[in-house]
Amino acid sequence: MNRFALSLLALFTAILCVPAAHAQTIEFYGTVTGLYATNVPTQGGLPQIPAANTNTSTHNIGFGGGGTYNLLHLGVFQLGLDGRGSDHLGLGGVKLTAHPPIFHIKPYIQGSVGYFNALHNGIDNRYTAAEFLAGVDVPLIRNFDLRVVEVGLGHAVNNNDGSKPTFVTASTGVVIHF
Repeated sequence: MNRFALSLLALFTAILCVPAAHAQTIEFYGTVTGLYATNVPTQGGLPQIPAANTNTSTHNIGFGGGGTYNLLHLGVFQLGLDGRGSDHLGLGGVKLTAHPPIFHIKPYIQGSVGYFNALHNGIDNRYTAAEFLAGVDVPLIRNFDLRVVEVGLGHAVNNNDGSKPTFVTASTGVVIHF
């Protein structure tokens, strides 16, 4: 192996193995979340005749929160379990966060499953749902981050009324680490 390849390997290993100075294990967050859902039934209850079951879109802005327990610290990466909830969603999943030593940001991706509650004109429709999320946190001071943006795309995966709701979320908030 030539010197250039060894240098690149050493640099890559150093970046991945540098322990994150702020690698806390537990974090809690509060968010303001906008939700937009499509294909939400306008009638609830038992499955309807398809012609009578008109679907629509709905939107909501509300507050949410959750917590993450980081199980594994792998150099600049953390792998954790995340649970979150709001008036329309209750989800749990796996979160992968990066702490790049060069940039002062913490990007992350997450896959979650749980429930989605689509409320339209007083009709409560609950679904089992899955959501993929991605976001960026910016450290402000020790143990305190700003969740600049988090976006998610979700889909109902088990429903008995024939509809197939899809939802998009956008959030911002604060994160506290312990």
